[in-house]
Amino acid sequence: MATVKLNSAKGVWVMLAAIIASAMAFIDATALNVVLPALQDGLQATSGDLFWILNAYLLMLASLILVGGSLSDTLGRKKIFMVGIVMFVVGSGLCGTANTVFLLIVYRLMQGIGGAFMIPGSLALISSAIDETERGKAIGTWSSATTIVTVGGPILGGALADAGLWRYIFFINVPIGIAAFFILWTKVDETNAENSNPSIDILGAIVIALGLAALTFGCLSMPEKGIYHWHVYLPLIAGTILLIAFIAIEKVSKYPMMPLNLFNNGTFSGANLLTFFLYAGLGTGMLFLSLNLVQVQGYTQLQSGLTFLPFTLLMITLAKFSGKLADKYGPPVVSDHRPRNGGHRPAVARLCRPDPWRCRLLGHLFSGDTCLRAGNVDYRSSPDVDRDGLCQSAIFGDSVGH
Repeated sequence: MATVKLNSAKGVWVMLAAIIASAMAFIDATALNVVLPALQDGLQATSGDLFWILNAYLLMLASLILVGGSLSDTLGRKKIFMVGIVMFVVGSGLCGTANTVFLLIVYRLMQGIGGAFMIPGSLALISSAIDETERGKAIGTWSSATTIVTVGGPILGGALADAGLWRYIFFINVPIGIAAFFILWTKVDETNAENSNPSIDILGAIVIALGLAALTFGCLSMPEKGIYHWHVYLPLIAGTILLIAFIAIEKVSKYPMMPLNLFNNGTFSGANLLTFFLYAGLGTGMLFLSLNLVQVQGYTQLQSGLTFLPFTLLMITLAKFSGKLADKYGPPVVSDHRPRNGGHRPAVARLCRPDPWRCRLLGHLFSGDTCLRAGNVDYRSSPDVDRDGLCQSAIFGDSVGH
């Protein structure tokens, strides 16, 4: 398919739409962690209520993200991206009006459905629209810009929470989402996968959605119920059976939603593994750190938000640079050793064969989060991979595990 240069007018609009929509989701996630104590007081929520307020969104996101990616490849990336933005914005507005815990959880479910169609769409659009020679730079630019915007999430959340205005964490998504939708509608061309399936794998979509929902529900219930409670082990067993059934369906399907030969691509599989372990550590650490600072250490919510600044500023500084290196030296070389900073060991040592010392140096210089940026460029190096929506869904789906 035809691609555009990063600095062309169309390239700028693609980047702007992707950055604005992604920033909306990232701001929501980071700010919500900080306002949890204020939200708990405002709605008289228990700790169990907070758990489901946070994870209702993740439940739907994890269940439907592969479906969203597959639909974007089949029906059009721009179209599905816009549908996701609308659902996310509507859900956000309703979250801001919720006066009970139950309603907030229901509206968070709606946000999760929108997120499943929206979140992988940003990088899928960039990967399919921007010229291959500038794709690493484009993703690095996306990372830097969204991080600059996202850095305000915890700070904004803390300031609003201290002022008793925690509901505006949700309301702020409305104008941001409208801006992203308008840019997509008027300035960005539609993109489709060249080898996309002519029909939708409905059976596969239903089975994978139910399987991921069951597994996610079982894992989310485990801390409160314990592994031996039927609320935990029955969903886990059912989810595992459904995932096995999904693999069997995809093997025999004429137009599979998830072509299993994608996993023959080592870089695609490696990017998924790296993302899973990286975000498991980062996501869990940031959540519990924000709660500990406020509830145990006695920080104000604004001070808690400010503590994330050094980490975020480091990512801003290095992300765009890492994208340029990915274009110059190849994404595997850049991405392999960076997870060391996130507390994880290198996944595939063979990727550093061209220059082990360069890899080792990069591993100590770069923050762990930028690994994802190079991983997103990396899977595109294989000529048989043209399912950007699906691939980004898989990669981002791994990050939902945090």
